[in-house]
Amino acid sequence: MSFDLSKWSLFSFLIILIACSTKETAQIKEVISADDTDHAEASNYAEGIAHCKKVFDHMLKTQRTASSTADCLIGYDLPVFKAKTLTGKEVTNEYLKGKLTLINFWFTACRPCIAEIPGFNDIVNKYGDDKLNYISIGRDDKQEVEDFLEEHPWKFDHIVDAEPLIKEEFMFMWGYPTTFLVDESGKIIHAINRGMSGPTAVEYLKRRIVPHIDRALNQ
Repeated sequence: MSFDLSKWSLFSFLIILIACSTKETAQIKEVISADDTDHAEASNYAEGIAHCKKVFDHMLKTQRTASSTADCLIGYDLPVFKAKTLTGKEVTNEYLKGKLTLINFWFTACRPCIAEIPGFNDIVNKYGDDKLNYISIGRDDKQEVEDFLEEHPWKFDHIVDAEPLIKEEFMFMWGYPTTFLVDESGKIIHAINRGMSGPTAVEYLKRRIVPHIDRALNQ
């Protein structure tokens, strides 16, 4: 999809999802690497968002197209945030430290989000909770999520009614589903977005997540 640069603003791509080819993904990674090679050492989430905007702006200027992929946040810290789960557990940056953390952003009407849930449950069953935290951050309200979970059991801690959290603290600029893998110190070490909604969704998710969990646990 092409864009008229005269009408383009940095915020326009926040609501646009474009299928990303292998070539485009490689180009994004090249830009990330060349633009800011030391960003992974010590940085904050706001700097990560600014970096992502630079990546997409560069792609628009050089290619007149851009693809919204979340991996431009790899190497940056989570934003400072505090929220409560459905069960009343308080989740903060300090709470998450000491374990790897999977954070999934979703909503109940998102077909790929729903299709991934059995894959997330497989991951929980595989690794347990001794070394990993599992957090979902959803747009829907408490009652909607509780009703949804009756039909779709999901072994994550669920933060609900989280539109302000998603937009403000996480400055969300990707579509759903989006998943972060975060290390023990709170740094994003892997990030994916988009998913499949058919029978291959579970294996597709696990292929994109499990090797990175294994690598992080074995370091």
